Amino acid sequence: MLLVLFVFPICFFAVTFYNLTSSRLYFFFILIVLELILLCVFSFSNMLLFYISFEATLIPMFILIGYFGARYRKIKAAYYLFFYTFIGSIFMLIGLLSLYFLTGSLSFYVVFHVSYTLVFQKVL
Repeated sequence: MLLVLFVFPICFFAVTFYNLTSSRLYFFFILIVLELILLCVFSFSNMLLFYISFEATLIPMFILIGYFGARYRKIKAAYYLFFYTFIGSIFMLIGLLSLYFLTGSLSFYVVFHVSYTLVFQKVL
């Protein structure tokens, strides 16, 4: 959380060196939406809420890359980020569901104190 709170003011001041036509939209997405979602990602103690807020970061990142990208490939890069991250997170959702069916809870505290077999750990 400290790193998020340290990096985002740097992003805020770095944009002053560029001539953005819609800097209010940039500030809205980078400072308000993305920073709040990232703070939620690192503050939740429930894995399901962590997963939902982790996936919610894709929306402002897609808009930031697609709208404020530097080259003509910015839309393509935004779609690649969205699809690769979303496909990778499907495996994370499957892992979360398997942990839930094994332990009955998605709390970090409960899941960390359960003993798992070595085969389950490798599959997971």
